[in-house]
Amino acid sequence: MAETNRLPDLQNAEQLIYKTRQHVLVPLSQFLSGLALVGLLVAAGLAARAFGDQRVFYLPASQVILGSTSLISLFVVANLGWGYMQWRAGCYAITDQRLLHISGVLQPQVNAVPLDQVRAIQIEQAWLGRMAGFGNLSIDTIAHTAELVLEYVPQPHQMQQAFLEARQQIQYGYGYLDTMPTLPEPGLGVPVGGDVQHTLNELAHLRDRGILSLAEFEARKRELLNRPHPQ
Repeated sequence: MAETNRLPDLQNAEQLIYKTRQHVLVPLSQFLSGLALVGLLVAAGLAARAFGDQRVFYLPASQVILGSTSLISLFVVANLGWGYMQWRAGCYAITDQRLLHISGVLQPQVNAVPLDQVRAIQIEQAWLGRMAGFGNLSIDTIAHTAELVLEYVPQPHQMQQAFLEARQQIQYGYGYLDTMPTLPEPGLGVPVGGDVQHTLNELAHLRDRGILSLAEFEARKRELLNRPHPQ
């Protein structure tokens, strides 16, 4: 799900449109793998008793193994905590000007691409991604000067749609509202026959040009068709 809280590093007058972070399976998989490793270390520590009175560097082998496994376990747990903090601190965001990849806990690092420099944004999903609802977004810029791959994006189609709408706003601004066909006021009836079809054709043309989203097209189409016809 997208998050809508503001980013601390937005430029002047820059507005946040869409924000998310890597899929929850990323920290979950790290936690499970770390937990499995700690379990193996604990098992190794318990098995150290079998060494009896054998010595390593003048110390009982069992104590050496127990001490080593304890230190490694602490390191694994600390690494898991750090990985979770990195997951929480990182995010992918779309503003009305840029596409952002923010990472880093102590000192955030921002990888930004202006929206007007993005030529295409493509979704790559393996079978697990399709089942769990995540994928990678590959960003292709106009001049091929920046290569940006957003990994493990939850609901990647939503982020792709948010990007397309943000880029359309840059290209057309709000001027496209002046080009939209005017619908009759409620209660006054609607044009019949070819006039209705003409209006629908204009709406479809705006949709095909990317000025109207599919949802906006359908809403205006329903509004037009549901108006009462003159008697």
